[in-house]
Amino acid sequence: MTADFSEFYRDHYQRLVASLSFASPHRHDIEDVAQEAFARVCARWPRVSRGSNPPGYLYRVAFRLLFRRARPRPAAASSPPVHRDSPVIDVVVRDALELLPPKQRAVAVLCIYLEVQPNEAAKIMRLRPSTVRVHLHRVRQTLMAVLEDEAD
Repeated sequence: MTADFSEFYRDHYQRLVASLSFASPHRHDIEDVAQEAFARVCARWPRVSRGSNPPGYLYRVAFRLLFRRARPRPAAASSPPVHRDSPVIDVVVRDALELLPPKQRAVAVLCIYLEVQPNEAAKIMRLRPSTVRVHLHRVRQTLMAVLEDEAD
């Protein structure tokens, strides 16, 4: 069990932290949330490891923990992960994501950055699929406005 979980941790820690860093402007919370999520998964590892999607369970736990820590933020801006390799785009994305309300930011990270389908994102976030699609639509609208401003 320990070896399996250690491998799972090594395989998923960096990507989880990167995903959470896009979802939260509060850098000090990210590692705490990631560590707590892994601790909760470890406590349930025998059951989780037999499940159909252990990484999905990890992300569900992490994003729920992150939501609990979320504070109200000013609304606006968006997230273009289309060219994730570019450091310039990363800065634009991070700045834009920091302006989004927490749920829209999480939808952007899950659906655009991690390429999770809206129905699965709805399960992770405990929202209706239609609500996730509305958030995703608003994120994309905001993204287009941000990109247009950047182009000017």
